[in-house]
Order: sequence, then C-alpha cells, then structure tokens
Amino acid sequence: MIRKFLICFLAFAAMPFVFGFSYFFEMSTAYLVMWKNLLGAHYKLPIETPKPLIILLTGIFPQWCNFFLTPLLITFLVFAIVRVLRYLGVSNSGVFAGVFFAIFCNSQVLPFYFTYGFSYWPIVYLPIILWAIVFFFEGRYAVAFTLIFFAALVRPEAWIIFVAILIYRFAKGEGIKAIYFLPIFAPLIWMLVDYRIGGTFFLSDTITRHYAVVTQNFIKPTPFKTYWFWVIKILTVDFNFIVFILGCAGIFLYFRRGRHCMKEKLLLAALFFGMCVHWLACLRGEFIIQQRFLALPALFMAIYAGRFVGERILKPQVLFYFLLLGAAAFSFINWDYAPFYNGLLHKTNEKAVGELRLFLKRNQDLIKNHQAVIVPVRNGGDFSLMLGEADSHKLIFFREALADKQVKVDNSIGIYMSGETMGFSQLQDCRKTMIKLHGQAYCFDPIFIASDRRVAMYEIKRSRL
Repeated sequence: MIRKFLICFLAFAAMPFVFGFSYFFEMSTAYLVMWKNLLGAHYKLPIETPKPLIILLTGIFPQWCNFFLTPLLITFLVFAIVRVLRYLGVSNSGVFAGVFFAIFCNSQVLPFYFTYGFSYWPIVYLPIILWAIVFFFEGRYAVAFTLIFFAALVRPEAWIIFVAILIYRFAKGEGIKAIYFLPIFAPLIWMLVDYRIGGTFFLSDTITRHYAVVTQNFIKPTPFKTYWFWVIKILTVDFNFIVFILGCAGIFLYFRRGRHCMKEKLLLAALFFGMCVHWLACLRGEFIIQQRFLALPALFMAIYAGRFVGERILKPQVLFYFLLLGAAAFSFINWDYAPFYNGLLHKTNEKAVGELRLFLKRNQDLIKNHQAVIVPVRNGGDFSLMLGEADSHKLIFFREALADKQVKVDNSIGIYMSGETMGFSQLQDCRKTMIKLHGQAYCFDPIFIASDRRVAMYEIKRSRL
C-alpha cells in the first residue's frame, strides 16, 4: 500500500513539470492578506470568502510547499475514491474507471491542480470530506467526525453531512461520544475568524452577497426558478456529460436492485439536501451557483459512473476504453481553461508588476495624494499587500466601479493589467482616453507604462466634457 501511495504521489508531483506548468499561487495572496489580518494587521480584504482552514494552510506553509502538499492531497483523494468504490463492491476495472472519471474528467481538480494548488479550496476539501465518508462507511465514527470538523472549516455543506451522520447514529440507537459533536465548533470558529479579519461575525455572508453585486455586469445571480436547470448544465456541460449520464445510470441501478445500504442512501440524501440549501439561497437574489459549489456531487457522479461501467460495460473492452477516452476528450475540449489562462497571465505579467512595484516605491506620495486606487478584482490580494496596510483601504475594484453608482472614482489611480481588467478594454492602448461611468465622463491619463505594455497606471479625473 505504501509503495502504491508513493508511486501515485510521485506521478502527480511530476505531472506539472511534464506538461510545462507550475503552481502560480494567484489566489494565495487573498488568503495571505486574511492571515495577516488574523495576526492583527488591518489590510483591505479582497473579494474572496474567508475559509479558516485555507487561511491557516496559507499562513503556515510557504509557497514552495505547494510542490509536495498539492500532489499529496490529490494522492489522498485517489486512495479515498478507491476505498469508497471498494466499499461499494466495485470490480478493479470499475475502480480504475471511477478514479479516471473523478480526476481526469473533473474541471475542479486537474486544471486547478496545475495552476492554483492547495490555495484552491476543492483541492483541500474533497480529500478531507471523502476520507470522512470512508471512515463513516467503515464505522470509525470518531475519525469521521474529526475530519468533518476540518472540512467544515472550508465549506458549510460539510455541516449537512455532519447532521446526517449524527441522525444515523441516533436512529441506530448507538452510543454518542463527545468527540462526535466536534463539527459544531466549526461555524463558531468561522465566525470568530470573520470577526478577527473583518470586524464582523458575518463577513463571509457579506462578501458572498457583495460578490453578486460586483459580477452583475458579467455573471447574473442564479434565479430561484431556474436553479436546477443551472445545476444540470454545470454537471453536464461544465463538468462532463458522459460522466453525468453514466453516474445517473449507476445511481438508478443501485435503487433498482432493492438492496439498499442505509449509509449510502443517507449520504446521497445529504448531497441532494446540500444542493437544496443552495436553491433556497437563490430566493435572496444574491446567490451565484458556480462549478466549485458542485465539486462534491460531481465527484460522486464520477464514482457511480465508475461503478456502472465496472458492472455493465466491461465487455467488449474496446467499449470500456472508448468510454474512458471519450469522457477525457469531452473534458479537454469542453473545459473552461480559465485556470490555465489566469495562471499563465499571472506568470506573464510578473515582470510588468515588478516594474510597477518599483515605480510605486519611488513615488510613495502618489497613492497618498489620491482618494482611491482602482485595480482588477482578481488581483485584490496582490495590490493590498503592494500598497501596504495603511493605503490598502483605498482599493476599489474595476467591477465595483462598473456595478455601483455610489463608488467615487474622481481623483483616483487606475491600474490596468493585461487580460485582467474586464470592462475597460480602452485602457489596453496605454494612452489618454475618455471613459463614461454611470453617465459621467472621466479622463484616464497614463502616468506609468511597463516596458512590455502589459501593465499601466492611469490618473483618473472627472472630465468637463
């Protein structure tokens, strides 16, 4: 077992180098800012929901640890999938198919594994919650509840699985130990972290609602009436249509047999109930259903797809391998390549950002003499650290300027970054230009242009025209 684990770990560790990728850590600066605030600083927070466990990992482990921690997490995920499929009585071929579908046909695992590493929360959440489910299946409840506690510091859906397992214990009339209630403390810790880094116990909820505001020009909140349409669309189009169909067939086959495992039924019900909670959240008109929110249901679709393939589509073997390769081809053709694109952008813009950092160091009064600094939303953590604790509170995001009429941009600095500044395409020419915001014209006058013209800084003044 140890030998297989090491081989799997080394294979995943080598994959980014084989394919020419590296871990760019674009999102880690957001959690690094949160970590600094947790220690007592007062930086402006980026628009990213705080996740206590990810904040802790980012603060404890330096960036180079990503090269071994991320493949370690993926290896644990693979072995958890194998254990779940073994518990379900799946053959070796079905186990292979399930792992293949879950890793190589999952848009929330492989692309982000190559680019963001453990700073992307599904990479951390999926192995932890799946191992909790493994130990639940095996009756090792103390370990299961402990892992659910850690998973609940990443995603609130883990609280639903905690309640489901606790109900199972009560229904069985089995003894309850104090450690089983450990996940209850996760929401309390989450609220304390929110308060420590942002001054309010409900910071996560505030950021989630604000995210819907700043993306309305690009992504609309998910309507309550069409929520399930978007769920099916994400699971079929954004994840994998072939895996979804095979997974549905595997679940149907399980219920058709009539030999129902209570633990399995309870888990499927908990996953479905988690999606229902998202559905109810749509009533506020501020909830945006995203691919990563369905990472766990999609993982189970892959597991049941492997189960169905292992039981029903083994012969001829040509069809078996054709399905695997077809599913992989569908993923690579259909995937949103945003993680690869963003990671490469981050790497490509490094030189220009270095020049900007040097320019700001030489002109320290420039920021102090302007009321705001407008930057791309995805780079909020980078610029918060770049400007320093005192000036970071001047940060405004371009999306906020587009979405909110109350945001004042007069006498401000705007920082354009190639590929990142959506909605302000005029700035890519790096020359003086006029832009209208909410009926008012503003003059954008360049005061810094990087040598490769990938980054530029503009002084923004209200125009009299």
